[in-house]
This record gives sequence, structure tokens and C-alpha cells, in this order.
Amino acid sequence: MLPSGYVKKGWCQGSYARDINGVVCLETSPLACYWCLVGSSWASLGDGTITRVQQGFIIRECITVLRGSTVLEEPFVLYSWQDEEGQTREEVLKVLEEAEKRVLGVEKVL
Repeated sequence: MLPSGYVKKGWCQGSYARDINGVVCLETSPLACYWCLVGSSWASLGDGTITRVQQGFIIRECITVLRGSTVLEEPFVLYSWQDEEGQTREEVLKVLEEAEKRVLGVEKVL
């Protein structure tokens, strides 16, 4: 599944992934039900949907997409943006889907 598919299933802040009870877990764990933007990319890599190179490009492209509205000096700021109070899954999906489209040519993900 593409990273945006994981975020559509469930989104979290403050960790790469969480289980049904909100407990932090590995993003590739079968118990994972919620993923952050970066965690979803690791989950997608783990299930074989994307390669490590594609995963890196998607994360970098998320930063490029955000630069249109927010100044990001370093990749680590992506975590801060994703975890900001008031941030929404819809905003995260918008950035992630645009990055996937640019990197993978994916128009819409189910």
C-alpha cells in the first residue's frame, strides 16, 4: 500500500505508528493501525510497495511541496510540521499525495 493509503486508514502524531489502543509500535508491526507521514512511508517500504530510493524521494518531495507554504530548512522540520497542534490528516494527505504523484506518477490512491 502507498504511504497515503496508510494515512487514510489511520493517522497519528508524535510517533511513527500506534496500535488500536494508541500505544506506540513499529510502523511495520501487524498491530499498527495509525501512522504519521514518515511512518507511513516506512510501512510502505516494509510491505514492498515502494523501494528505499522511492521512500527517500517521497519524503524529500513532501518537503518540497511544503516549501510552497512553509520555510523548511532541514528534513527534521517535516516531523515538527506533521506533529503540530492543530495539524489535520487532510493536510498531511494533501502533501503526501502530491509528493507521491510527483515521484511515482500516482494520481489517486484508493
